[in-house]
Amino acid sequence: AEATYGHISTWGTSGVTDMSYLFCSGYDATHRPLCNNAASSFNEDIGAWDTSGVTSMGMMFRGASAFNQDISGWAVDSVTDVSSMFFSAHAFDQDLGWCVNDAASPLDAFDDSLCESTNCGVKWETNAGDCDVSSTGNVMVNWKIRIAVAAWLS
Repeated sequence: AEATYGHISTWGTSGVTDMSYLFCSGYDATHRPLCNNAASSFNEDIGAWDTSGVTSMGMMFRGASAFNQDISGWAVDSVTDVSSMFFSAHAFDQDLGWCVNDAASPLDAFDDSLCESTNCGVKWETNAGDCDVSSTGNVMVNWKIRIAVAAWLS
């Protein structure tokens, strides 16, 4: 994967709007085609990814039990779905410091993780667009990032 796409930490992701299930591991038969069991050991630095155009992060790290990287710089003010984003991401305990729209489906976002009681510094606000959070990048799009992540995990 690295020979084809470069190191995952350097991927330009400004064209991606849907990051749901990217690092999802396990889960039930209905969602299994969207998840990859190899994601349970994923723990790479993806903090520089440009998430400013992303609207869906639902189940992104669900079951990614080893993931514990700093992604506090991600722009999340456009995100409308964070449901089960870190569900069963057992190692994750980073202080995110995010402002997320309170309509962003926070259902189970941090359940069964170290952030279950603290939300890892996430604040649910009516107008999350007032937050100033940014990062960089410019190459990936929805279909390409799914292929690249699958290759990276294999």
